[in-house]
Amino acid sequence: MPLDIDQINQKLAQLEEYVSKIKKYGQNPKTDFLPDSMVEAATERIVYKAAQQVIDVAQSISSSLGFGPPRFYRDLFIQLGEHGVISKELQTKLEAMVGLRNKLARTIRI
Repeated sequence: MPLDIDQINQKLAQLEEYVSKIKKYGQNPKTDFLPDSMVEAATERIVYKAAQQVIDVAQSISSSLGFGPPRFYRDLFIQLGEHGVISKELQTKLEAMVGLRNKLARTIRI
């Protein structure tokens, strides 16, 4: 399947918005992140959505390169790393991001 550059660009633009919001929340005092606070909940949701955008982009790239469907989201980044699309260092970070996203999915019950 050919890579849809417009779709990738839209996802990356949305990712930039999420990252901007995360940085903004990162400036809040730690007391704003007490359990059950709205700031904590909003930040968790935005982090989840940002991670999902990265996963969506990885799926598009993996599919366009014919790597086949991954068993788990983490496997997308293993595929991309093994084929030299991303560095091993980035692969490791993105695998950890998937783990965080999965924990958030269980916490916020998406």
